Amino acid sequence: MSGSTGDKVGNKAEDKIEALQLAVERLTQGLTLMAETQETHTAMLLQLLQAAAAPMPEASPVADALSKLAASIALQTSLLNEVGRELERLPAEMGREVAEGLRTALGAALGGVP
Repeated sequence: MSGSTGDKVGNKAEDKIEALQLAVERLTQGLTLMAETQETHTAMLLQLLQAAAAPMPEASPVADALSKLAASIALQTSLLNEVGRELERLPAEMGREVAEGLRTALGAALGGVP
């Protein structure tokens, strides 16, 4: 095995590792977003319950809370759908990357051209 072939295999391996690190970062961001969404929904639901339990004044805080809740849920649903699309692509991307890395490594180990 020549030095340049080893360098190519090393570079491809580093690229695969970087791709996997990016995938893990995306997953982490998605999970963080989901946790933040749950926290936000919990706070909004608490406000709704407090407003519903309070005596009804002339101006209803329930209507305001419901409007804010609907807007927040619409935004967060959009963001979660975006994260979902990224996560759906992830297994196939990782499979391709791992398969390519194995082909490259095996080709180099067997003295063939990857």
